[in-house]
Amino acid sequence: MNAITSVRGLSCHLPGSDIDTDQIIPARFLKQITFDHLGDQLFFDQRFSSPGTERSHPLNHRPKPSIIVADENFGCGSSREHAPQALKKYGIEAILALSFGPIFQTNCQQLGIPCLTLSPEVHNELKQCVFPRHLEICLESLQVSWGGRSKAVFLTQRFQDDLLAGTYDPLENLMKNADLAEQIHCKTELPIPSCNR
Repeated sequence: MNAITSVRGLSCHLPGSDIDTDQIIPARFLKQITFDHLGDQLFFDQRFSSPGTERSHPLNHRPKPSIIVADENFGCGSSREHAPQALKKYGIEAILALSFGPIFQTNCQQLGIPCLTLSPEVHNELKQCVFPRHLEICLESLQVSWGGRSKAVFLTQRFQDDLLAGTYDPLENLMKNADLAEQIHCKTELPIPSCNR
């Protein structure tokens, strides 16, 4: 894992409250064995009128945006990891919103996609921008900057620390500490075949 100290890129605004995980990645695309092609199906029903026929949608802009500005309760609904994975595979590197579905927010953070909360005032200022708009997010100072302005964004201390330290992926953390995990398991009363007693 790499430390994430800042995110820079083109942003787009996805209007509407309560954009749920079923809109982010429709259920019919969940049968894939890997997450590799989920980026192509991101917001499929909003982005395409039929396969290969694009609608006018912020995520169909070229060059592609890498930062989403959303409204309230973004990522609500089911806890499917496919939604954050689809965003990651598409190329989304950060999301700014008034609020997030909590499980979705955690899943995004564990993939290295910072989900930062905006105050209503900053959210309104950002919405007035002409999109796509270049944004810069500093995760050390928790500021978003554009057009000569710099405004505060919010992130829990734990998530901020993990992103800055590059320790946001729990599976990678576990694999890095496999020896320690094995030692702890060997001290338990449970029979574990790989432990020699």
